[in-house]
Amino acid sequence: HYYRAIRMHIDGYRWDRALKLARDNKCHLDIVVAFRKKYLERIGKEEDNRELKNAAQEVGEVDWTSIEAKIQEE
Repeated sequence: HYYRAIRMHIDGYRWDRALKLARDNKCHLDIVVAFRKKYLERIGKEEDNRELKNAAQEVGEVDWTSIEAKIQEE
């Protein structure tokens, strides 16, 4: 149920909480980063959250094919 909880926070734009859940449970960090990037692109801003910047560096390039497969599994 980690994915559902993380996605609930993403959908509510509670990025810090989504990131904390992903880190604490060592899962879905790439999903948090991907949706954050998509959100920032949509509103035309750059990342300004240090923790999310670090997470994006850890994840590297966002692979939407892999992310969509993970979402389908959940």
